[in-house]
Amino acid sequence: MKVRLIIFDFDGTLADTYPWFMGVINRAADHFKLKKIDVSDLDSVRAESTKKMIKRFGIPLWKIQLIARRVRQWMGDDIDEIHLFRGVRDLLISLHERGTSLAILTSNSCANVRRVLGPELTGCITYWECDVSMSGKRRRMKKILRRSGIPPEHCLAVGDEIRDFQAAHKAGIPFGGVAWGYNSMEALAAHGASRIFGSIDEMISFLLEPAGMAGDGKSD
Repeated sequence: MKVRLIIFDFDGTLADTYPWFMGVINRAADHFKLKKIDVSDLDSVRAESTKKMIKRFGIPLWKIQLIARRVRQWMGDDIDEIHLFRGVRDLLISLHERGTSLAILTSNSCANVRRVLGPELTGCITYWECDVSMSGKRRRMKKILRRSGIPPEHCLAVGDEIRDFQAAHKAGIPFGGVAWGYNSMEALAAHGASRIFGSIDEMISFLLEPAGMAGDGKSD
């Protein structure tokens, strides 16, 4: 079935923000008086959902949005350090030129995303949902569907986190995970993601196939 709309996550999916985030996570811990992450423990962190990680580090729920806002501000200060993964530019331009609608769904700010994408790629994106809360992705996906008028079976959500998969599953949208982001390939698969792209080139090959099939990858 042809993919008419692709909903992309940003951090860890299109942009290589993981190294930067790991560099400021303990700065945030100091700022908000939270438990620090041991660098040697990063592999286990990548295997956990966001909710489990929040519980593991004892982060009060009321602080989540405060932390997210501060991290977005810090990223804005360091935005020149953030770059797209190799191949993303060509992918977005090619999809746009062949008429595929593109959306960005992210907990990051639209200002940060637009600065990383630049004017050319920003012009390729039709639907923007930014500053999304930890549990708000499903609702925002539904909003994009309503605005686009495109049935979920003709869409594909692409992301790097367990919560991206869970949101897509609840919204009835086929999902494609990426292996180079915040959650590991193994963690995504363990939570039920059946299609996982091992590289940008693999994602490009799939998304730019003439048939652009998504129906066979819908999560159970």
